[in-house]
Amino acid sequence: AAWSFRLLSSTYTGDCIRVRRSSDDVEADIGFSGGVLDETALLAHVGTGGTDNGFITTWYEQSGNTATTAYPFDLQMWITGYQPKIVSAGVVEKLNGKPTMVPQAATFTWLQYRGSYGVLDGSYPKAQPISIFMTGNYDTAQLPTGHPKMAWDTGSSAGIWQNWGVWQWGMPAYGGGSPIVITGLPNGPQVLVTSIFDSPAGETDSYLYVNGTVDTAANGVDAGNQTWSRMFVMMNNSNAEWDGTMQEFIIYDDSVLADKANIEADINGFYSIY
Repeated sequence: AAWSFRLLSSTYTGDCIRVRRSSDDVEADIGFSGGVLDETALLAHVGTGGTDNGFITTWYEQSGNTATTAYPFDLQMWITGYQPKIVSAGVVEKLNGKPTMVPQAATFTWLQYRGSYGVLDGSYPKAQPISIFMTGNYDTAQLPTGHPKMAWDTGSSAGIWQNWGVWQWGMPAYGGGSPIVITGLPNGPQVLVTSIFDSPAGETDSYLYVNGTVDTAANGVDAGNQTWSRMFVMMNNSNAEWDGTMQEFIIYDDSVLADKANIEADINGFYSIY
């Protein structure tokens, strides 16, 4: 599955995002222009005045894969106060010159795969192997620090998150197993975070990379094997604030360790991260 503010698939013909404008809460689908988010169409919808803000209600999935025919992997937020922002005071939000979504100045902000009441259908439980590439930044200036969680949730802590100042990573089973304590993410700069969960729990072949460099604490480790029940992107709530932004989120339904460097080179080539 893949979500981005750039066009990732040459066969994808759909839109990029659906945006609610603050002036009257009207929503509109915004597509791509030249392979990137159509900023002209976005601002035409939202407006360019000092009180014009735009909020993402749906981030469309570009691979075309689905959990079931009823539920595409589009990420949504239907509660207006929780929707991430894409336009602030008539200006497109950007990180390192590229569009990004940012949290609202409130406790809760996130997008999730809605599926059946926000829970992945039983037809799509997902455990290892799996590979995840995330582009954005962690920036404590965005929100008060809490328990940042970048990218996904399984009913327990899974992914990359901060627990009272300690950065942790992995897919430990709910109520059992231990996450890996990692070095953490730099505060402020744009980063590419790569997670390779290769084999079931008990085997030491999972890896975490930040900007192409492996974290010394997550270099061939047992990271657990939690099956997904829910999925969130850029989750901000009272237990798991993500202090920062999100630009791209790609999931491979397998280990892509052998091709990791090529995938990272493509992402870095577009975003100029490192």
